[in-house]
Amino acid sequence: MFKRDTQELIEFIESSEYTDIIFDFDETIVQLLIDWSYLKMDREQLAKTYKQESYLKENGWYAFDKMMVEKYWEEGKKDLDKMFSAAEDNHFMGMVENELLIEFIKNNARQYNFYVLSNNTQNTLHKVITELEMNKCFHIVLWRDNVSAPKPNPEGINAIITSQKLKKENTLMVGDSEWSDIAAANRAEIDSFLIDMHL
Repeated sequence: MFKRDTQELIEFIESSEYTDIIFDFDETIVQLLIDWSYLKMDREQLAKTYKQESYLKENGWYAFDKMMVEKYWEEGKKDLDKMFSAAEDNHFMGMVENELLIEFIKNNARQYNFYVLSNNTQNTLHKVITELEMNKCFHIVLWRDNVSAPKPNPEGINAIITSQKLKKENTLMVGDSEWSDIAAANRAEIDSFLIDMHL
């Protein structure tokens, strides 16, 4: 699967039968500017706690985070949430807007049902959505604390589908991460679109 740009996404939605669109947030609607370097020591401590120092060293932080969510989420939820929440709450520096997608969402909020399912925190989402004046654009906004496990777990998608009584064949997941957003969509048995907002 390869990433496509925002214009391709819009054309895809407009030419399809999808009525319900679930968006990831960071690197999809906006790029959150967060100094993730502050996680270095937290990651190293987490790796030590779970005896995964060699995994972190050999595979890097991205693979380590993925492995921790997939393998240790249930027992490590508190530690993982604390690590990511501290980074977002204390080191948020702003955002880069996906202007084309934001304009599409604002202009089509009556034609489609839009939702957000993000692994980011409530504070970050509330702050950014308010600043973008998009509070009325989304029927539901779910953040990491709304679910027992974040994407790639499909719980968030299934919660939206169930609560809104959506038809899976009319529902599309849009995100930037194959291992997180697309994997969650596959597990929830809905279609997905992999986007690169920087193309």
